[in-house]
Amino acid sequence: METFFKDLLIELGGTISIIIACLLFFKNVLKKYIDTIIESSADKSIEKLKNKYSRTLSAYDILLKKEFEYYEKIDYIFADLIVDIQDFKSSTINEFGFDIEKRFDIAKSTGLKLLETIINLKKYSLLYQSYIPNNIFNYSMSIIKELQENCDLISDSLELLGDRQEDKLNLNAIKDFTSKILLLIANTEVSIKTRLQDLSNVPEKNKK
Repeated sequence: METFFKDLLIELGGTISIIIACLLFFKNVLKKYIDTIIESSADKSIEKLKNKYSRTLSAYDILLKKEFEYYEKIDYIFADLIVDIQDFKSSTINEFGFDIEKRFDIAKSTGLKLLETIINLKKYSLLYQSYIPNNIFNYSMSIIKELQENCDLISDSLELLGDRQEDKLNLNAIKDFTSKILLLIANTEVSIKTRLQDLSNVPEKNKK
């Protein structure tokens, strides 16, 4: 009987060892399987996040590229506008003592350029409106509005100079018109500079 129980315990012990070994084996297999699933799931989540982040960055890059394109285009427009508006004022109010024929030629040339500026600035402002901040767009439109409202002033001034009736020129209106345009350009440039600083997170240098 003792031998029977010994044999039974040995047999059971061997079976239990096998069962435990099997359980441990399957436990490890299951753990690896679960870890693989988790890792795979994590990889997929990370990949999704990477793809989403990549798409977001790509869209942001496109928006910034368009915004910077606008700034580059109007920078050239403003550079010409500053020169043209001051030359128009100088030629009409005779700041440099030129004869009236030369003044008329300069005023005519710059006056036509001012009218062309309305078309170009409006075209680019409307074309890039979706890509630029509202305050910068509004400043640009204010410049356009100021130029449009003074088309008659430009036309009348040219006609008076051409007819040699400079005594009838509205000098105060011309000076006021010039000052407003230059101020609006300055405000626009400051807004663009602030916007670029915000994008680059570069604060103004502390004044010494």
